[in-house]
Amino acid sequence: WDYMEAGSTYEFKNYSTAQGLSNNTVRSILQDRFGHLWFGTIGGGASQFIPAADAGNEHGTFIHFGAQQGLTNAAIASILEDQSGNIWFATYGGGIAKYDGLLFTHFTTQEGLPGNGIWSMLEDSNGNLWLGAGSGGLSKYDGSSFSNYTTAQGLSNNDVRSMLEDSHG
Repeated sequence: WDYMEAGSTYEFKNYSTAQGLSNNTVRSILQDRFGHLWFGTIGGGASQFIPAADAGNEHGTFIHFGAQQGLTNAAIASILEDQSGNIWFATYGGGIAKYDGLLFTHFTTQEGLPGNGIWSMLEDSNGNLWLGAGSGGLSKYDGSSFSNYTTAQGLSNNDVRSMLEDSHG
């Protein structure tokens, strides 16, 4: 993925397993604060693309994150970078995982999630992490514990697939 200044042309490059992507079924993409791209795949875990300028080679480099690297679920639904630079992965059955650049920390129903299938994530302006838990409703993680919300607490539906924080928080 390359781009040029506004007003000029864009050049798009396609990447697949032939170029080093861990799986061809990509469900989420994130560009982190360093300009690196993260791809969440179904079955291949996550791939981080280091551009050629940073990788020190002509084509760039893919780094894979799967079970061997500490990511316990290979089906990634959503990726988010928080205000502290941690990369969060929402999975289709393994809860969520936080990557601090060295290690993964995992959160599942055992830690308080309403379900292990997490579809979407949002960090609000106060630093809370909001999670759309498929048919399990909505969950807020304040850095120490989870608060869960369903139709019993006023949601119109428990199937939360995407979120947006408005200008009022």
